[in-house]
Amino acid sequence: MNDVSERIEALFAQVTDHQAVELYSEDLEPSSSEAIEALEAGLGIELPEDVRSWLSRGLKGYTGSIEEPFAQIGFAFLDASRALEHTKMLRENAGDDEHGRVIKNGVALTYEEPELVVSAEGVHHFSFRNPLLHVTSSWSEFLEHWLASGAFAAGDFDAAWEKTQPFAKGDVAPEKNLWVTAYKKQFPG
Repeated sequence: MNDVSERIEALFAQVTDHQAVELYSEDLEPSSSEAIEALEAGLGIELPEDVRSWLSRGLKGYTGSIEEPFAQIGFAFLDASRALEHTKMLRENAGDDEHGRVIKNGVALTYEEPELVVSAEGVHHFSFRNPLLHVTSSWSEFLEHWLASGAFAAGDFDAAWEKTQPFAKGDVAPEKNLWVTAYKKQFPG
């Protein structure tokens, strides 16, 4: 997990250095083992090892956007304590549909749409307003595809890609990128 986290941080550093996109600090502070254990106990789940490692390490992260057409890069990731609080809130609002099934057995790792929820089934693009969408089979796989997308988060992928492509790290082309494909499926326009 350290390798992909380091490459994500390097991408953000290069985007910042080249002023490709105006970025704002959105650091994920490392979570203690006690906080991670409290998250698991509070949700009644066992986190996959890659998620535990991600939360333990933290990330010097950023978010930023492009005005026209709108595109966003970076996510507002949640540490273990905030993930517990946010996931409980989502569970309180969940019904008995597929959204409810996933959130009642998973954990939200971001707090702004598109929210990312990890369950035993993998990573989901999660929003009560949109269809539930399976993205990848693991958090590690998601991070690799997200990194290869130039840390794309929302909006017009092509607008973001124009700015981040020179700094994108990874061997996954956009047309084969599971994150980009899922996002475009969710928002075809």
